[in-house]
Amino acid sequence: MDKVTATVGIPSHTPFEDAQAIFTGVLFVSLALILFTQVGLLTGGTAGIAFVLHYATGISLGKLLFAINIPFYWFAWKRMGGEFTVKTFIAIALLSAMTEWSPRLFAIERLHPGYAAVLGGLLLGSGCLFLARHRASLGGVTIISLYLQQARGWRAGKV
Repeated sequence: MDKVTATVGIPSHTPFEDAQAIFTGVLFVSLALILFTQVGLLTGGTAGIAFVLHYATGISLGKLLFAINIPFYWFAWKRMGGEFTVKTFIAIALLSAMTEWSPRLFAIERLHPGYAAVLGGLLLGSGCLFLARHRASLGGVTIISLYLQQARGWRAGKV
């Protein structure tokens, strides 16, 4: 019989499985954000706010992502618990670092905006799903949607 977390119905995972999922989810999302940045696209939530501020100020996207999410840690700690908050902090810190370093590791010579939008959207959605399944998030609205799923039974994907 599978171990199931009583409060949210998510199967338990080993710490190694959590680490793999967090790393893979963040890698997918960081690639999506790089694709979006390359062609000047935006996304929603705190990442969208970070994009707008990045385009307006020139401050790096990674630094803005990290800073914008700071207020959400308190909510996560109070409503979702320490384990969720620590995993979320790690995921956001890793995403911030990856968006800073990834452009130095590879270059995209040519990218069509439509392709970037579709591939980026798939990577972003898949990455966030990996994180949610392992009780972590990338902050902001995702924390609130996961809380509402836990507290009220509302599906996080619809929130």
